[in-house]
Amino acid sequence: MNKFSSDTTYKDLDFSENELLQEYDNCTFINCTFNNASSVKFEDCNFNACDFSNCKLDNTTFKEAVFQDCKLIGLHFDDCKEFLLSFSFENCNLQFSTFFSCNIPETTFKNCNLTDVDFTDVKLAKSEFINCNLNSVIFENSNLQHCDFTTAYSFSINPTNNKVSKARFSKGNSFGLLDSFNIIID
Repeated sequence: MNKFSSDTTYKDLDFSENELLQEYDNCTFINCTFNNASSVKFEDCNFNACDFSNCKLDNTTFKEAVFQDCKLIGLHFDDCKEFLLSFSFENCNLQFSTFFSCNIPETTFKNCNLTDVDFTDVKLAKSEFINCNLNSVIFENSNLQHCDFTTAYSFSINPTNNKVSKARFSKGNSFGLLDSFNIIID
């Protein structure tokens, strides 16, 4: 059985019924469903309109993975292999996922729903949150230096519990930096 796939497109597959290989390099997945991707290596792969909701990611490798229009609800990215962990997200739903203690600088989140995501102890320096819903997101002891939050909304970030030096905010959304101080601004 082939345990490696390169430069291949997979479309409309349900990987709860079809077995995943051990390694994918430069592959594209379109409208696929995943329920267990443990110990699988995805390098330079694109995921379009895929559903990973509640998928197991134990020892999974994502290197330069691109997720577009994907459902990624309830994922534990903190279970992935940390070495070279890197990805970007566009038009994705990441509700209830966790990135606890992940080292993922320069990550792009664009037009994503990040409601109730946990970024505790995460190194996110130089990441972008472009037009993202950050309602009830947990930022605790996170490195947010040089991050771009100028178009993000519904967030609450305590600047005394996170590294926010040189992070960018717009005048309209900067009130989310004051929530933790329990002050009233008229």
